[in-house]
Amino acid sequence: MILEEALKTSKFRNEQHKLLIHLWYTRSVMMIEHKRLFRAWGITPEQYNILRILVGQQGQPLALHDLTARMVDPASNTSRLVEKLRQKGFLVRSESPEDRRRVDVLITDEGAQLVRDVDPGLKALESHFESTITEEEARMMNCALNRFHQSLESRKREGRNGFGPKKPIN
Repeated sequence: MILEEALKTSKFRNEQHKLLIHLWYTRSVMMIEHKRLFRAWGITPEQYNILRILVGQQGQPLALHDLTARMVDPASNTSRLVEKLRQKGFLVRSESPEDRRRVDVLITDEGAQLVRDVDPGLKALESHFESTITEEEARMMNCALNRFHQSLESRKREGRNGFGPKKPIN
């Protein structure tokens, strides 16, 4: 009933429609929580995502285009985000010695420390999930969402991008 109260409606076409709206609403709530958490460290959720990816590189640089491909939100302007993090001293960027067109990105010690400092707040949010959603429920949700994403990927391979009506060309 939380969704209905928050949106002040109980009218959904079916349970799948309700789930779609619920996911959209939950994403919004999670973004608010993440923004609140990261604001204390002077970064955005998208900037944290970059730092998290680079920590996983264990000291190895990552090409900017590979970093973009691994972002949670692939629509993020990775170049702009990387530049802001560089200005804050959390990463360095350099031309690749093998290919001058390629930009490599490497996390600094300060950037890695920031990720470690933020970790307790993220673990607290994760523990809230663990206390409200069982392992089996999480597995079922993940399986269902994976099927949804696979279906979208299949549509893309078939050349059927998007769901809305085609815009008329003027």
